[in-house]
Amino acid sequence: MKRSGLITTKIGMTRLYDDGGVAHPVTVLSVGDCTVIGNRTQEKNGYVANILGLREAKAKHVAKPQLVAAEKAGVTVSINHSASLLTVFFTGEKVDSYAAAMTSDTAKFKVFFQSMLNQGVYLPPSQFECWFVSLAHTDEDIEKTIAAAEKAFADVAAM
Repeated sequence: MKRSGLITTKIGMTRLYDDGGVAHPVTVLSVGDCTVIGNRTQEKNGYVANILGLREAKAKHVAKPQLVAAEKAGVTVSINHSASLLTVFFTGEKVDSYAAAMTSDTAKFKVFFQSMLNQGVYLPPSQFECWFVSLAHTDEDIEKTIAAAEKAFADVAAM
């Protein structure tokens, strides 16, 4: 059986008026580029399918495991994330201002950054830049990033 359709995001509601002046409710949709965000296999899932997505990947899928890895290594961090952006600050303060960001330990970031780079994870080279997580990053990419961060936080703890 063939199926066709669109993947959309609901923007809201409005109304259109017909020639007689009668209002008809209309759902406003946004159609965007679809991306394959996952696969299901016969061996693993019992069926074969591609999972399509429309929205950006969420940084929380990287941020929360980073926080766990830092805590496990005994390294104090503050991780800010919103939508598909995140930044790891090496400070115990909540970073919500320039002054709070400036309390970050850039020497620790340098060790963290170099360790991640040595493991093939390319982060922005400044403590004050953000990471971008997108649908182009596979589950394997995210798992590799989390594993690399575990080692990188251990390297920071060993300073």
